[in-house]
Amino acid sequence: MIRIGIIGGNEVYHTLTIILNLYKSVNIAVKSVCINNEEDLIKNMELLTDDHCADLLIATISEDIKIKLDQMKLKFRILIFIKDIANFKLSNMFFMNHEDIIIINSDDKAIFKSIISEKSDAKLVTCGFNMKASITASSISEVDSKIVQYCIQRDIPTFSGKIVERQEFPVYLTITDEKDIYSILAGVTAAIINDYDIKHFNKIYV
Repeated sequence: MIRIGIIGGNEVYHTLTIILNLYKSVNIAVKSVCINNEEDLIKNMELLTDDHCADLLIATISEDIKIKLDQMKLKFRILIFIKDIANFKLSNMFFMNHEDIIIINSDDKAIFKSIISEKSDAKLVTCGFNMKASITASSISEVDSKIVQYCIQRDIPTFSGKIVERQEFPVYLTITDEKDIYSILAGVTAAIINDYDIKHFNKIYV
């Protein structure tokens, strides 16, 4: 089972919704869980630790509960950070290695600096509106519906070993809040890394 952890404030729910919407169109068993406090952690312990409960498990993780999860030594293949977190520190980055991926909003300088200082073995994929970001939005259109032109500026690896080369394609949106763009970039990127077929993006709204 692949575990994706989304860490931060309210933005984690936007990212979770986007990934769940993407996987509605494919034949993959997906489960999600929101861990905001120790009570949530206890209630969902079996789901979190069962490696066979689904093909993909997506967990939103609050800053307060992060230490507890870290102590459990759960294995996350993808960690997503959209917004800076106060007093941010991840010992061992949830035991990630060179085959795992950390996705961050590189426009948020505080979290970018925090992640770099951790010196994790995991690969770093950056999302943002800058030329150095791995992933960006080259345009945002609102003619018929809101469309983000998702742009891969640097090749990204998938878990199956494929390399997704530089390219652009439209992502059709059901949301209109500008602050959700980072969640869109991160959510779509996580799906691609988990070998989500790009051809599906012209058939669904996220």
